Amino acid sequence: MFTGIIADVGTVKEKTPDGPATRFRFQSTLIAQDLKVGDSVACNGACLTAEQVFADGFIAAAVPETLARTTLGQIRIGDSINLEAATKAGHPLGGHIVQGHVDGVCEVTGMRELPGGGGMEFSVRIPSEYSRYCVEKGSFCLHGISLTLAAVSGDELRFAIVPHTLSHTNLAKQRIGSRMNFEVDIVGKYVEKLLGYLALPETSKVPSQVSGSAVASALGGHVGTGSSARAQGGTMGLTAEKLGALGYGV
Repeated sequence: MFTGIIADVGTVKEKTPDGPATRFRFQSTLIAQDLKVGDSVACNGACLTAEQVFADGFIAAAVPETLARTTLGQIRIGDSINLEAATKAGHPLGGHIVQGHVDGVCEVTGMRELPGGGGMEFSVRIPSEYSRYCVEKGSFCLHGISLTLAAVSGDELRFAIVPHTLSHTNLAKQRIGSRMNFEVDIVGKYVEKLLGYLALPETSKVPSQVSGSAVASALGGHVGTGSSARAQGGTMGLTAEKLGALGYGV
């Protein structure tokens, strides 16, 4: 697990095809200091495993699934890459929960420097099926960076990037039309899956460990009553139609 706080901006030193996979050598003395073979590293947001570790970097391979779902297949030797080692228990969770399981690729649609060195307004367009996981002031992972959503308008997302983030990541190197890896907040996915179970007809039993009271508590209060969906902890007024109106595909 990662937190989306970039530890170092490394450099792609080697890129070698290995059958259907691709093997990379990344240069980063800072990351290599505490890295061991088998450790996980988020590379532009994609979780890769260190196969070899050197004083100035490490080697990791990306399998076809990773290459198809991320921009790693398009990076070139000399490119910069955001790096973060897996977080350790007891360390501060500086950003948000990031798995390193990239959902897909989005396109940069806007970059506007704010006056007085105040950072940058940064916009991207994501595949529309992921927009339901994005909420204003919520968390979003872009190229491995934990960012706060300043505004959400359909599939267009806008961020207010502070100067520190611009100088400690590769965000400033992007251009309009650049493609970037993204990962939505995993919490939204779990909530959606749970609501989908609750919206099933009464004949489709919800797993016993899912209780209505637990869901109500998780959602911050009472959910309601009705006869269209039931859980062992209570009767929930959540129908497929209501969830569909909220944008949940169930």
